[in-house]
Amino acid sequence: GIDPAVLKQPPVVDALAAIEVRIAGSARILVRPSGTQSLIRVMVEADDEALLDEVMQEIILLIDDHAKNLYKNSYLVLSKFFLFDV
Repeated sequence: GIDPAVLKQPPVVDALAAIEVRIAGSARILVRPSGTQSLIRVMVEADDEALLDEVMQEIILLIDDHAKNLYKNSYLVLSKFFLFDV
């Protein structure tokens, strides 16, 4: 599993804040520890599928990189939401 403390590491906090500023108005993210399992949940919503994939990949790499420094087996749960008009 993964210790949710990885989300409190200053480089992770700063990078996630920078992502939120960059995507404001076009997408939003929610990155949080699971309440029931040793994993981190990553959710991205975006108006554009390309932006959604880009942001998701950026967050995955960010957390994975910092988690590997702490733990050998880390897990992320990913959710992608593409917003479209009906």
